[in-house]
Amino acid sequence: MPAMLVTQTRLQPAAASLPERSSFKGTRSTQQNSTLKSSSQFFTSSTNLRTVGGGSSRLAIGKNHCATTAAVVAVTARVLRPVEERFKIHCEKNISKERMEELGINKWSKWESDKCVFPWEWKVDEEVFIVKGSVQVTPEDCKDSTWFYAGDYVRYPKWFSAQLCFDGPFEQRYRFRAYGED
Repeated sequence: MPAMLVTQTRLQPAAASLPERSSFKGTRSTQQNSTLKSSSQFFTSSTNLRTVGGGSSRLAIGKNHCATTAAVVAVTARVLRPVEERFKIHCEKNISKERMEELGINKWSKWESDKCVFPWEWKVDEEVFIVKGSVQVTPEDCKDSTWFYAGDYVRYPKWFSAQLCFDGPFEQRYRFRAYGED
């Protein structure tokens, strides 16, 4: 299931003809009364309930009744795209022998590592074929991450920065791409 991200909260001003503090009736504590000022802002939600801003918000349920509640807010959410899509990381999972031959992976340079974590910045496009192990890639200033496993062909874009986490023995074949080369 895709991750959800809350992107915006807002309070909508209510109608200008809202009652002043003195017109509210009902039982209120001293602390709640102290948060109501004649200059208090009143807000309404999509359900047309009025609230008063401040540390202890109040909700006008009817003409003469009040109850303590949290501020009424409208929340807008959007579905996050996968890390690969957001950061333009191209990945082909479990590529075939024919695709490996087409790319010439056997001629690429070899790099190995044990379990480790380190930051990395790509100054040029890099193509990687993961021979053994797996890597968790967490882009810089991002809480989300993605995993690549043995058999995956990955192309990292120029100027991409990320934290790489290898969870055990790792081997990859790689090559750097020249500008304009496709």
